Amino acid sequence: MLFADGRPAQRLEAAEAHKYLDFIAAHSRLRPALDCAVESAAGGYAVFAGQDNPYSRGIGMGLAGPVRAAELDRFEGFYRSRGLAPGLSLCRLADPTLIALLGERSYRIERFMQTWYRPLPTPRQVEDSDPIPPGVPDWSGAAPRSGMWSARGFGWRTQRWS
Repeated sequence: MLFADGRPAQRLEAAEAHKYLDFIAAHSRLRPALDCAVESAAGGYAVFAGQDNPYSRGIGMGLAGPVRAAELDRFEGFYRSRGLAPGLSLCRLADPTLIALLGERSYRIERFMQTWYRPLPTPRQVEDSDPIPPGVPDWSGAAPRSGMWSARGFGWRTQRWS
């Protein structure tokens, strides 16, 4: 069984943070009146995507080392200036200083989330000239084979691409 330590946790949190940052970039273009914003916060990010948007929360905080009270003050000010109570998604491996600060300020846990991972073998480049694996239909000319294999690998039904 694998247990995430600091480095895998940082990588997983960074991937999650990038999802939030990409969302904010797109949301800002589509709905500029919401005045979306992102600010660095305690090694992670404070994200604002609107009053009732679940993306409006802190992410990735406390994984870069100890967190000072002033950093948490700035994080809280970011949300309060937008009329929103501060909230965050917290990794269980966050620095204990952040956890202690949150406890001193009476933050409460709303839910626990788990991110599961497993190591993958080193991928090799799939060429369009490679033979099609057994059980995968030949859709020659419909799409690159590597794309078809990916679609099949994610459990999509066998169908002709159009």
